[in-house]
Amino acid sequence: IDLQKFEELKMDLTCENYSIKMSIDDAISKINFLANQKNIKILNKTNNQINVNIDKNLIERCIINLLTNAVKFSPVNENIIIENEISDNQVKIKITDKGNGIAPKMIDKLFYKYSRSEIKDSGFSVSSGLGLAFTKLVINSHKGEVGVLTELGKGATFWFTLTNISFSPENENIVSISNENATFSSDFLFSIIPLKKELQ
Repeated sequence: IDLQKFEELKMDLTCENYSIKMSIDDAISKINFLANQKNIKILNKTNNQINVNIDKNLIERCIINLLTNAVKFSPVNENIIIENEISDNQVKIKITDKGNGIAPKMIDKLFYKYSRSEIKDSGFSVSSGLGLAFTKLVINSHKGEVGVLTELGKGATFWFTLTNISFSPENENIVSISNENATFSSDFLFSIIPLKKELQ
């Protein structure tokens, strides 16, 4: 129903400034029972200073979709890693599993309704094929993008971006920009990233 609402432009966003790390932690807490069945650890390595203006409930559902898929495809006793990259005025969230990867012929179809990849030896039933389509629409509605990097036999990294980030002012820890060979304080990043975008 929600997917149809998005397609018909009838779904309203209720956005607030929220920690992306906390959103991920909340999502992890809701699917940990699945991970525990396969003795999988989900490691959230995202920066706790990064805030984004998001509809928290919808973004959390997207993260749950991606994590559920990662657990389904992961072998037992493996880790799922969640990391972030910061570039310009956006954050990229990456969820990496160590499963069998996705066949090249399936990649272009993944984010469309009722498309699903084959699950072998996962211990779970195949889903409806709506989760990734819903995730794409939600992320796009936040002016972000979603995608996957994968290779057969070497796992997959699903990623999505969110724009208009800010940093928690109360903590002066150092955060890094992934595509530069330097680190800067959160105050500096908060000031310079919007200026850099305008100068470009």
